[in-house]
Amino acid sequence: MIAVIFFTAIIQYFNTTYFIWATGITMISVQLFYTWKLIKRYPVWFADYMFDEKMVGLRKKVEKPRIFFYSIFWPIMGLCIYVVVTTPPKGDLWKDVFLFAPFVFLFIFGVLFLDLTWKSSFENRYIPLVKKTLKQGQKEFKTHYSSAQLAKIFDGLVDLGLIEYMDLEKQKFHREQFVEIFRKGIVPPAPQFDLNIQVIDAVYFFTQLNFKIDSLTNTRLAKIFLIKGEPIKSGSLRSSKHNAKKTRSKSETEHHLDAIFSEIH
Repeated sequence: MIAVIFFTAIIQYFNTTYFIWATGITMISVQLFYTWKLIKRYPVWFADYMFDEKMVGLRKKVEKPRIFFYSIFWPIMGLCIYVVVTTPPKGDLWKDVFLFAPFVFLFIFGVLFLDLTWKSSFENRYIPLVKKTLKQGQKEFKTHYSSAQLAKIFDGLVDLGLIEYMDLEKQKFHREQFVEIFRKGIVPPAPQFDLNIQVIDAVYFFTQLNFKIDSLTNTRLAKIFLIKGEPIKSGSLRSSKHNAKKTRSKSETEHHLDAIFSEIH
């Protein structure tokens, strides 16, 4: 930013009109270069697509993020050019410096970012980083339970022996994790809680738990819980859910689960 201010000040000191023309033409030329660099890649792919041919060389996982970032920075760069070319100078050196320098700096920032999208590090480093950042800020499901209600559900599971701990510190930590996972609405990378129940009872538990949760599928729940130390198979959940619909008396575990949720729902 300091370098941009210095450059702007020096050029404007000698001739404001020269600054506007020289800077404007340079900015336009740079933007046209990066625009051409992008669009020259697509006519062949477009023709291949229209004639049902294989689009050779098209890597969607790179091109789509590149177009996404172009859609953000290209209009910003265009706005900067418009301001520099059309805004009349104030006639005072430092007023003009602080009028034009931010837009020149913003344009350079856009150029650097567009240039980054053409480097190998964009695919190998920055795309995974952006995806990770977006995922962290995006809920996978929405919980309508309060933190106190979630803590009560966890305590009920422990009190009834449906989740067992030998270590009180681990139990305390998992209690906090239980509340955090369901409040944030993000599935953990590995199952955190081991249910000491049958699969058919787990289906009943998931049904009761989902009463106040949106978009939490059994597939996602299987990524949060284990059953007796084993991963939960989607097929087992589907078959148990089907069997649960048949007429049968409630198991003792299901009555225990009713006791837990009766105070919450």
